[in-house]
Amino acid sequence: EAAAGEAAAGAGTARPRPSSTSGGAFARCVLDVIRRIPRGRVAAYGQVAALAGAPRNARQVGHMLKEGLCAGGAPWHRVLGASGKISLPASGGGDEQRRQLEAEGVVFQEGGAVAKGARWERSEPFYA
Repeated sequence: EAAAGEAAAGAGTARPRPSSTSGGAFARCVLDVIRRIPRGRVAAYGQVAALAGAPRNARQVGHMLKEGLCAGGAPWHRVLGASGKISLPASGGGDEQRRQLEAEGVVFQEGGAVAKGARWERSEPFYA
């Protein structure tokens, strides 16, 4: 599903990033990136920010998710901390996030990080 979206968007051709990371334009870019994370793969907050054209805005991506950016059904559960671990407390959505990832085939290591094969390897930004 996400791979088809990349092809349709002209993979290799970055669209202009928003002129500001405040406001709706950057949020739309972040949401677009999150929707492109393939099933069974995860991306870090910083990776999402970089792919959305603002590589130093990982915390802002986290805040957007906390505020409900993906409430419309986008795969919020595919976004993790840089360590590959779930950032949410178990009772605050972390258990649900892990359940959804495991249902997609994501494997967790003993320390709580996802296995290396679960990381989305996209590095070329969609917005630049």
